[in-house]
Amino acid sequence: MKVISKEQIKDSDNIVFINHLKQNKMGNSKVLINFASSKYTDEALGTKTNNILDKVDGNPVFKDAQSIIEELRTANTNYINALAKVEGGSKEDTVIKNNCRKIVETLLKKLAGVIQTVSDGDEAIILSNGMDVNKKPSTVGKLAKPENLTVKPGDNKGSVTMMCDVVEYADYYEFEHTEPPVTPTSIWTKDTTKKRKYEKTGLGSGKEYAFRVAGVGTDPLRVYSDIITSYIL
Repeated sequence: MKVISKEQIKDSDNIVFINHLKQNKMGNSKVLINFASSKYTDEALGTKTNNILDKVDGNPVFKDAQSIIEELRTANTNYINALAKVEGGSKEDTVIKNNCRKIVETLLKKLAGVIQTVSDGDEAIILSNGMDVNKKPSTVGKLAKPENLTVKPGDNKGSVTMMCDVVEYADYYEFEHTEPPVTPTSIWTKDTTKKRKYEKTGLGSGKEYAFRVAGVGTDPLRVYSDIITSYIL
């Protein structure tokens, strides 16, 4: 699918882009409407907004959204000016900047709604107007084997602290223990935690245990770490 630039639109008296819309107006892509600080820093938001404004400026398919576009342009100018006063400024300057940012974010969401309607889910059209596409999360599959499992004495008698490296895409971790010798029929006791570090209590003092861990995601299969054996204090 050919992406039409703004220069091509103007050179062809706006006909090429309009025909592109008519011929390709289909798709299931969604405009990303997350403009929060977790997505864009203060500086990045101003730059992103200017980029979007440059793309939609003069585009005939947005003639009914000119009021939003002009309002956004003014709001972004005010925001950038307010942002410049924050460094070395007062708390009031920060409050003003934050309020200006909220206005820009609100107007960006309004414009995103217009682009969603005009594009009818066509990813090329969404991207060509400076917006981003909300990608559907892909299935991760089987997670990697946890590495560098350590087992150290815990803070209390009969306890150990287990920790492994971060497993990418793991939603949580399953720490397991059993009594050696480990065989295919060993019964493992499982403890689940969101963190890669876990303190297990209530173990028999002076006894030896075997420990392992697996990261857990969407895939039901478990890939376990190397087994570590340790005596309990």
